[in-house]
Amino acid sequence: MQGEEMSRKIGAQLYSVRNELKNDFEGVIAKIAEMGYQGVELAGLPEGVTPQSAVKIIKSLNLGVSGGHMQLPVGENKNKIIDDAKALGFSTIISGKKADEFK
Repeated sequence: MQGEEMSRKIGAQLYSVRNELKNDFEGVIAKIAEMGYQGVELAGLPEGVTPQSAVKIIKSLNLGVSGGHMQLPVGENKNKIIDDAKALGFSTIISGKKADEFK
């Protein structure tokens, strides 16, 4: 059991620091890395932070991305949502809404 526990990775859910991310995305991500987290779970990006710039910052700090809270990939934005997830390096999309609520 001990070896199994040691191999588990712990990530920080960025929704919990969403307000701080608006003011200093890079600084907050750096602080999360300093705290010993191995990854993050995204919950949208602050205005002005692109998926490409976010992943550059995250990777530069040796963090992974476990998934992201975003719209389900349905409707007219389907391809953009999938492309954004791929650009950010994750394939797990988390949503608290049903697909028909995004129409």
